[in-house]
Parts: sequence; C-alpha cells; structure tokens
Amino acid sequence: MAYYGPNRCGYCNQPGHNRTTCPAKTKRMIDVYEKALKENFSQEQIKIRARDVALRTGIDPLTGKTVKMQRTQRRCTYCKYKYGTDASFVRQMQSSVRSGGSVGVGHTRRTCEHLKKDKHDMEQRNIEFRKQVITGLQKSGIGPGALVNRRVSGYFRNKTTGHESWVARKPTLFMVHKIQFHKINILFPRAHVFALLDVQAHFSRDRMITMGLPKMDDNNGESFSVDVKGFYEPVGTWDPLVDLLSAVPDPHGVKITPPCQAWWSEGRSPLVDDYYRSLK
Repeated sequence: MAYYGPNRCGYCNQPGHNRTTCPAKTKRMIDVYEKALKENFSQEQIKIRARDVALRTGIDPLTGKTVKMQRTQRRCTYCKYKYGTDASFVRQMQSSVRSGGSVGVGHTRRTCEHLKKDKHDMEQRNIEFRKQVITGLQKSGIGPGALVNRRVSGYFRNKTTGHESWVARKPTLFMVHKIQFHKINILFPRAHVFALLDVQAHFSRDRMITMGLPKMDDNNGESFSVDVKGFYEPVGTWDPLVDLLSAVPDPHGVKITPPCQAWWSEGRSPLVDDYYRSLK
C-alpha cells in the first residue's frame, strides 16, 4: 500500500528532515567526540572524531576554525576500488597525511587525482614497453612481408579428390599483412597484434588470422616479461627461432615503423582506457 505521509529521517524517524541534516545524529557525533576527550582516547581517535564533527557542523572542535562542510559521504568509485570500503579504514585514511585528508570523499572518478596519477604512470610504462617491442621486432625482422609457419585447424581441400576434410593443426605458410599497433599494450603482452594472410590461399582475406607478439629478450638479454596487474607475464606467444621462415631485415627502422600520432608516443590506448574504466 502506498505511503503519502511526510518524508521521515532514516536516522531518528522524525519528519521534516533527512539523515544528512538530522540534529539527533549531529548531537550523537558531538557526544562521541566529547566522550573521547573525557576518557582520554588516543590522539588519533580524537582527531578522527573531531574530523567527523567538523565535516558535520562546519567547525573544527579542536581549533575552532571554520571548515568546509561535507554533506555527503559518497566516495569516488575508483577510490573505493583502490582503498577499499571498510568504514574504519576509510576514517583512518581520511585523517592521514598521505591521503591528503580525503580518500574519495568529495569528488568523483571524473576529477579523481588518484585515477589520473595511476593512469599516467601506466601510460609512461606503456611508452617504454612499446619502445622495447618495436626494437625487438626490428632486430628480428618480423614485420609486413615476413613469412611464418602457423598450425591451423579447419577444412582443407584434398588436391587429389577435390573434397574438403577437417585437419587439426595443419602447418600452414602465412605472410604478415600488417601490425595492429593499437593492440601493443603493456596490460596485454600476449595480445594478437599481427594480421596474417594464407599464402596457399593466394592471400585471400577470407583466410586471414591473427597472431601475438614473438618471444623476445629484454635489454639484459633475458626473457622479456612485464608486471601486469601485480604479477609478471612473459611477452610473446611463439618462438621466432622455430616458426619464422623468412624475415624482413630492418636494422635502421625503415620498414617497421610505429605510428607518428600522439596517442602512440604518449602511451595512450583504448585498452588502457577500458581497463581503468572497469575498476570500480
């Protein structure tokens, strides 16, 4: 049955106001602060309760100075992901110097400085990752025109009978058609960045497949791996010593050249945007 009476406070159940402006809740917070003073709570606990009163009333009880009132306790969704949602943890973080007095309270993810900094740091790592990948491809000569051996499952025509039959993992000769540079990303070091054309199918686009980066060494001569979301993952999905049949030598970086656009040189990528957009 519908209720047509006045709105009531969710804290004291009285009409005429809500939880945000509830005088009973304000009095309760002041009482808790005064109790902490009388019972000699730790300085950290007193500061936490004083901050709660200051945000509620607009006056810091410790200094008597006017502060900006915080009428809502909504938090930035990215800060919720990064710092957690436990109430006691949030209060401690709010009062700490390291968090600048706020962990997501008072802003949204659109203006979140934590999100901007983390995304910027990831883009800087992406710049170095892309440089190393391009250098590795130029040294190994894996670019448009290179021939590679891939094992493909599908229906293949028998040259003798003319009938098609299913063949699993048939060694097939492919040519590298293009490099999808927008997929070269530190968050996904095993993404399929190469588009290949089947040589035996006369380079028909109907038989186009994709392939990941080759395994490569880092600047120290060790297997190249990157820190992805907290754990190290090797770069590349195949061994060029085994499957690379004909390379395209490019020691001077003429044939295998990355895009000149700003999104590449600045480390930006739609995949990075989508990743941080999903963190809530």
